[in-house]
Amino acid sequence: MGPGTGGEYVSTGHLPSPRQVQATVEEAYRRYARDDSGEVSRTYPALGRVPGHLFGICVAGVSGGVYRVGDSRHEFTIMSVAKPFVFALVCDALGDEPVRQKLGVNATGLPVTLARGGRDAMNTDGQLARLGVPAVTLPGLGHNAHVESPHVTITLLDPYR
Repeated sequence: MGPGTGGEYVSTGHLPSPRQVQATVEEAYRRYARDDSGEVSRTYPALGRVPGHLFGICVAGVSGGVYRVGDSRHEFTIMSVAKPFVFALVCDALGDEPVRQKLGVNATGLPVTLARGGRDAMNTDGQLARLGVPAVTLPGLGHNAHVESPHVTITLLDPYR
């Protein structure tokens, strides 16, 4: 969350107040809706079929609250949707406070390790190396290594236990 919305907030359970969530969704929309840099992905045909000018945000809480803005009612293909759930599994396995302390929750200068599957055609070792943080290649796995083999990817957390 940005300025004026109460600071940073990470939850492994319930969302902040509905007003705060909607304000944050709207702030993110205002901040990024006009960003037309990049190009529509051609990696996956379903992504390539989505018009590049569309942009929407929708957050659904476990209590049934739905917060949306922009083109959120348009059907989009969702990629990498497993990542928040993997994070939740890590929090469940290690505890949310130890994860928060060890991994951080945003780009605050805390340590970061990037991981890719050895069969990942979307990211190369060279691309990760150029980012200037430690990177790991997991042999035999593809782009969604965390889904293909969560037990292997969770071992990357061993140094933080």
